[in-house]
Amino acid sequence: VAVVDTGIDYEHLDFGSAGAGNFGEGSKVVGGRDLVGDDYNPGAGGSADIPFPDDDPRDCSTELGGGHGTHVAGTIAGFGVEYDSVSDTYSTYDGQYNSSLTSLDLASMSIAPGMAPLASLLAIRVFGCNGATDMAADGIEEAVALGADIVNLSRSEEHTSELQSHSFISYAVF
Repeated sequence: VAVVDTGIDYEHLDFGSAGAGNFGEGSKVVGGRDLVGDDYNPGAGGSADIPFPDDDPRDCSTELGGGHGTHVAGTIAGFGVEYDSVSDTYSTYDGQYNSSLTSLDLASMSIAPGMAPLASLLAIRVFGCNGATDMAADGIEEAVALGADIVNLSRSEEHTSELQSHSFISYAVF
């Protein structure tokens, strides 16, 4: 599932054990691309209007205006995060996703598993840390090029004109 958004904080416990190694082949977030860079904000003027792409689609911190892509990715395919009150620690849930996972288990979690916790994710970053984007169509095209079977794009109604002016939907569907 490609998440075309603000990126994904792939070091978050919802996507695997904390630390490096949670991005790339064999990880929850199997790949992705940052199409814009941290400072991208079209219409703001100056260098903020210019995208600076790179290969690290990590979401900005919530303090810097990020987090939406991470939240969406967790809702879709997060593993879940458990809290151990004895040791006061959090850890990635590593149990089964079947009838053995009870409502009591879910209620005791800090973060419940996503709707498809065994799915892999692609992070396609089309937003900088703050502001708007005009790169959504490019993000969908990148997701398709990377092999996404499903593409998620969460946009508010005020940002639909860019989407309506592109034929990317046909590109993604066919």
